[in-house]
Amino acid sequence: MTRTCSPICAATLRRTRAGTATANANGIATLTRLIPGNASNLGEVLIQAVDADNCQISQLVVHQFE
Repeated sequence: MTRTCSPICAATLRRTRAGTATANANGIATLTRLIPGNASNLGEVLIQAVDADNCQISQLVVHQFE
């Protein structure tokens, strides 16, 4: 059951929900998305996960599309 947490300050400013994934016993979750051929126009993309059950956020991952 997902609970409502007090506001979580994620490091990203413009957040977009890419989807949901359930972590395995090791805490690993995989979310797969198709990246379009013109992704180089995106520049730098920040990726961060939210664990709503425990009101925690992951480390920020920065990816540069080239």
